[in-house]
Amino acid sequence: MKKITALIILAFIIQTQASSQSCLPYGISFSTQSEIDNFQSNYPGCTEIEGSVSIGGSNITNLNGLSVITSIGGYLRIENTSALPNLTGLDNLTLIGWYINVWGNSGLINLTGLENITSLELGDIFIVYNNSLTSLSGLDNLTYIFGNFDLNGNENLIDITSLSNLDSVGGYLYIINNNKLTDLTGLNDLKIVGQDLSITENDKLSSLSGLNSLNSVGQMFYIDRNNSLTNLEGLEGLSSVYLGFAIGDNDSLTSLVGLEGLINIEGSITIFENPSLVNNLEGLDNLFSIGGYLSIKNNYFLQSLSGLDNLNSIGGNLNINNCNSLSNLEGLDNLKSIGGVLRIDENNALEYLTGIDSIAAESISDLSITYNPQLSYCEVKSVCDYLASPNGNITIYVNSSGCNNSVEIEEACTVSLSENNNRTDISIFPNPVNNFLNITNNNNKTLQINIYNQLGQQILSKTGIIKRIDISQLQRGMYVIELISNNLKLREKLVVK
Repeated sequence: MKKITALIILAFIIQTQASSQSCLPYGISFSTQSEIDNFQSNYPGCTEIEGSVSIGGSNITNLNGLSVITSIGGYLRIENTSALPNLTGLDNLTLIGWYINVWGNSGLINLTGLENITSLELGDIFIVYNNSLTSLSGLDNLTYIFGNFDLNGNENLIDITSLSNLDSVGGYLYIINNNKLTDLTGLNDLKIVGQDLSITENDKLSSLSGLNSLNSVGQMFYIDRNNSLTNLEGLEGLSSVYLGFAIGDNDSLTSLVGLEGLINIEGSITIFENPSLVNNLEGLDNLFSIGGYLSIKNNYFLQSLSGLDNLNSIGGNLNINNCNSLSNLEGLDNLKSIGGVLRIDENNALEYLTGIDSIAAESISDLSITYNPQLSYCEVKSVCDYLASPNGNITIYVNSSGCNNSVEIEEACTVSLSENNNRTDISIFPNPVNNFLNITNNNNKTLQINIYNQLGQQILSKTGIIKRIDISQLQRGMYVIELISNNLKLREKLVVK
């Protein structure tokens, strides 16, 4: 009796070992349905594949024959199938040692079958060019990806809600060229992307809703060529972008609202070629410092830099190029320092450099002011101080009279300095001015105030103890204001905006 019992136990142990054993250290490839159907008979007891698994073939319709597989030590590649609708058959798979690549499967509708994959501790996920894929059902329990996640070129993908448990991606996250995806609902639990985050060329993407929990991007954040995106709402929780932001070529983007959580950026910011970005840069209102450069270029209809009002410092270059509707640089009024080149080039409507007055000249390495055909007022303090003691190269040409070269600007700076040094208790503000010009007249002196146009014609004159002048009837442009009291005579340029 004891011998019979021992034999039964031994048989059970052998059967258990046989039913759960490591196998195929060099991996296996399946190219036909029959190879999949015959897997269990060809490799009895093979449940833990040590190597990699490749699946690809036009007549593969299901993966049911692989239902005993519980782990794959290498990668799982499912590529170039045309009749496989889902991944049912991989339901018992709990571990993949390297990466998952689902690529070019024209008949694949969803990823059902991968529900037991909860993380990729060492690898990546690539879901690329699966033209019938409509949802990511099957990834419902995925919480963590050590490496990269590439969701690219799935032209019928409309639903990524199955990613609702994904907490972090250690490498890059690419959401690119998924032309029917309208929002990012499903990424609601995502907090960290360790490297680049690229949201690019998703034609129907109108909202970033779903990224509300995202707080950190480890390298660059690209928002590029999403033609239906109107604003950046959904990014309110984002507080850290290490290498910087690039926001460009989004045809319908009218606002940067959604970026209010950004205060200090370690890297750079580039805002370029957003033709519907017209009014201002609202959304960057809390931005205080940029560690790298700030480049605002080819936003042809942008009228104001308002929204950058709290920006105090830039660690690299300040580039404002080809913004053909900007008339001044107001909005940068609180910017105190940059760490590179000040470049103001090819802005067809720019008339005044007001707004960059407070930049410390010693923080500017080189100065470039070129091809601004309407620019005639350049004698702001930062530029005047730099020209008086330059730190590097000066490039100034093809602007309007008064700003056409460094000599013209220095002459205007000298006049302005002389006037300011002679000024005692009389001053005017604001300048540029909209409707009302205030006069500081501390001793209540009787003043004669004259305003002249650019032809030298007197167009306004007032005498008395004057504290305020209504100039709302004046056309937008450059004037000269003259203040006379006894033997004191002050003259300076007045900008009406």
